[in-house]
Amino acid sequence: MEKSVRRKGNHKGLSLVELLVAITILAIIIVPLLRGFVSSAKLNQKSKRMLKATMVAENIMEDFEDLSIEELEASFGNPDATGVYHFTLQDGNLSEYDADEYEAVVTLDPTSSYEAMNQMSVANLTAITNHNSGIYAMNPTYDASVYDTFAERNTAARATDSSYVVCNADFFKQQLQRSIRLTLTKGSQVADEDGNLIDQARVVLTIEYSYLNNASTKALLPTDTKYTITRELFDNSSTKKELTGIYLVYTPRYEACNPLLGASAKKDLIEILNLTNLKTNVSIIRQETDQDATYLENYLTHERASVIVYENPVWVGPYTTDTIASVTIQTNLLHKDTATGHFERRMELFYSNPTGTNRVSAEIAEAILHVKTATGETLDQQAEENRIYQMTVEIYHSSDSSEPLATLEGTKLNQK
Repeated sequence: MEKSVRRKGNHKGLSLVELLVAITILAIIIVPLLRGFVSSAKLNQKSKRMLKATMVAENIMEDFEDLSIEELEASFGNPDATGVYHFTLQDGNLSEYDADEYEAVVTLDPTSSYEAMNQMSVANLTAITNHNSGIYAMNPTYDASVYDTFAERNTAARATDSSYVVCNADFFKQQLQRSIRLTLTKGSQVADEDGNLIDQARVVLTIEYSYLNNASTKALLPTDTKYTITRELFDNSSTKKELTGIYLVYTPRYEACNPLLGASAKKDLIEILNLTNLKTNVSIIRQETDQDATYLENYLTHERASVIVYENPVWVGPYTTDTIASVTIQTNLLHKDTATGHFERRMELFYSNPTGTNRVSAEIAEAILHVKTATGETLDQQAEENRIYQMTVEIYHSSDSSEPLATLEGTKLNQK
């Protein structure tokens, strides 16, 4: 009798436990991948929103720059009690930008760094634009950060050599010399957009803080005795716009030039280097600060800033009141007494050739530079008014007004 023999084989399927394990492993792998895809999609969507929001903000800023304050008031309303404008653009206001899903908030603030310039009664200031003027407003709080930087350098010096004297920020507040230099360069003549010939011009601002070591107050390493910032204020090589003026909103360092310091008082030095004889007007506007109440009286009764204009005359000889300078000066560092016609000087003014061998000061320099004052008879025809605004454009998505997608800052000049 034959016996049939069956070969045993492994014909079992997956058990339930094995199936659950496989599903779990698959889930562990797939879920993060899916999350990554979802996060990537959300990030791409947010990036597109931010890019479009930035473009909308740029377009709004350009349009607002071209409109006068009166036109903006007619469309969006008046300022608040402090003179600051808050404009909200939404729905129909943004349709021309193809941005109905966004909301824009535009702020125009004349009480920012430009407040001193807005307070100055100055002819032609309403005519300045971003393209035809060089403007720099000194930040009253910037000096404090420089003093802190020098104090940190002193700490580093003492870590290297114990012979260096301990000096804090208050020490450097009174001991640093500050020099402010405007370098004017005239290039060849080019045709503007109307075909008129204008001078190519470039204006560069340099502010330098320096400290001189001596035997009793050796505070800094030789490589750390200067701190310099440089800003280009104007260059018309590409815009082909004629330079109409330079405006320096100046913050005096009262604590450094206080006459109570005697011989150690540090006068600011303001230099205008115009060696290529570029014709333009320079306005030096003293900015009001919180320190004025404490230091102003002493400051106004002493000459505490030296202003030197260097030019390169085409002739050699002594300067007289008939000399015609290329630069004219407009400032409130000189106050004209309308009763006597005399200037109360808040600065020393010099006019010089490049080497300093021909230098004149006081009345002759004032006549050569055709100095105008903030309260003189040549400027009192125009009252104070807000002309320059700090402009901020914030773009929000209509579904979320908690945080802006894009924020741009710029300058709005009141065009009339």
